[in-house]
Amino acid sequence: MKKTRLIIITSQPINKFNARRFGLKVNIKNFSKEFWCLLPLIDDNLSKEIDSKNYRIINHKSIKNIKTFTGLVKNILKLKSNFYFINWSGMHKYNKLMEILLKYRGGTKIIRMFSNVPTYSPSFKSALILFKLSKFWFLKKALTYSKNKIIDILYKPFNVKPKYFFLESSYQGKKFNKENKFFFYINSFDYSEFLRIRNKQNKKNNIIFIDSEKENSFESRLLKLKRKISIRSFIGVHF
Repeated sequence: MKKTRLIIITSQPINKFNARRFGLKVNIKNFSKEFWCLLPLIDDNLSKEIDSKNYRIINHKSIKNIKTFTGLVKNILKLKSNFYFINWSGMHKYNKLMEILLKYRGGTKIIRMFSNVPTYSPSFKSALILFKLSKFWFLKKALTYSKNKIIDILYKPFNVKPKYFFLESSYQGKKFNKENKFFFYINSFDYSEFLRIRNKQNKKNNIIFIDSEKENSFESRLLKLKRKISIRSFIGVHF
């Protein structure tokens, strides 16, 4: 029986941790999975640095490292209709066009959400505090926010809408149209990891330290985030 292709597009390298997190070796009945890693295309310098260090990168027949825009287009044009894709590559300059081309080739978009800490918009009082702390920082953020909103509005008619949603919590479900019938709730990665290791005997006294963010982390470097001061830590406002 011929299997349907499921393409998972990511900006993160498929290392030992992400292989479990993204389900590289999890078999899905009637589906064949393949991973397209766009990191060399999005940030070639960061990709080369990761390749040169011990990031436990996995070589697997299902993984493609796409290095150029031409290579990306060629891979898309090779696709036959009736396939599915998940886009975990983040917001980058190729993102919209890539999804349009995937839809044009007969692809169906799937959303697979990961749990995160809920964020809230700051109140007027909180915004005023931020303005007093750093007028330059506040105005810069306001201009960036306005620019991104305008871009979102201009690109909205071209957005590729997902057909299926795989969510980890009812909180995530509130973000989407409740009338959509194609909602599926699944275990979070953390809970799945708990189920995997809960019965294993630990012969050592280990201490686990969990931090919310690492300075100069992979995500911060990929998104070109430069943090000289964390103003939100002073007032507890999340953006």
